[in-house]
Amino acid sequence: MLPDDWDSICAAQGISAGVTKVRLVRDTGSAEEAGTALRIDRVDAGDAARWASVLVRGFGMPEAGLVEMLAATVGRPGFAAYAAWDRDEIVAAGNMYVFNGVAGMFGAATLPSHRGRGAQSGLLARRLQDASAAGCHLAIAETGKPGPGQENSSLNNMQRAGFTIRYERVSWIWRP
Repeated sequence: MLPDDWDSICAAQGISAGVTKVRLVRDTGSAEEAGTALRIDRVDAGDAARWASVLVRGFGMPEAGLVEMLAATVGRPGFAAYAAWDRDEIVAAGNMYVFNGVAGMFGAATLPSHRGRGAQSGLLARRLQDASAAGCHLAIAETGKPGPGQENSSLNNMQRAGFTIRYERVSWIWRP
């Protein structure tokens, strides 16, 4: 809950509202297979840089500095990287972090050339299956809230996979 004088705090400190995110949750049981011709599998260290590049480019972000940082998570305790392959090309990427029986489905993106082919549904299904096998009882995820009259395909995919919205939160931006 924000303080009663939040508007005056924002004005004085250069804080403004950014995008609104929705937090979603579901149990990890009974994850269904997703219909896709793409191969969905875990990523090892040998494919870490390609995987990270796809994740960053899928979000439309610059690769400089981010690819190396994300690639360094592959193989770390609790982290699991996943990709969708079209033959030998990684075309979509997803990440999962497991801690204390909860699987966080953080970061997933598909290259524009391969959207609409079930990559994200496949990545969600595989991560949910692996989370269940790892003893997780709960999976959480987050994505942007669509504006009025808009759609968010990521949100749609998560809801089709059985995730439900628990709450919304505003991302606050500070500009000194």
